[in-house]
Amino acid sequence: DHYASALPKEKITDLQQRLELKKGRCMVMWGMPEVSYSLLEYGNHTSYEVQQIFEDVAEAQRNLSLQILFRPRPSFRRSFYEQEIHRLFDKESRLLVHEDLQVLLALSDVVLSGTSTVILEALLMHKSVIMYVPKVLDNDFKEFWESGAVLMARTKEELHAHLKHLADPNNRAVLVARAD
Repeated sequence: DHYASALPKEKITDLQQRLELKKGRCMVMWGMPEVSYSLLEYGNHTSYEVQQIFEDVAEAQRNLSLQILFRPRPSFRRSFYEQEIHRLFDKESRLLVHEDLQVLLALSDVVLSGTSTVILEALLMHKSVIMYVPKVLDNDFKEFWESGAVLMARTKEELHAHLKHLADPNNRAVLVARAD
């Protein structure tokens, strides 16, 4: 399982320099929700729901001065996501489609995701994780948030509170220790 292995420092530094990432800001890698064509399953989202999630995260970025690395799922709708990122987020935000996920996780202070295996990969890399899952029926990974290994946000207010809490490196260390 290569996510549990350390990365060469040069790989991380190279990507950080290439992306011109600023130091000193809390770096959030966001495994963005996917727009679904079928809503038969509780974890699927319409474009309106995804747009609302984008607006919630954008508000948190503005209020907390976060730097966000956007990581879409492989089947994402590129034009929709690019439009929303351009409309809502600052120019320092990055849509990262082809970069190595392990390097992106290594660069991040906090990982934000819905229901995704990105959660498991982030935990293996000892990263603090927030799940933002507004749909109350979506209880995948329930054991993770009930045990306190990750923080669960169901509302915009909870999301903002968790991001503010994890902007402090000491709070991130406590969450990672609990997850470990």
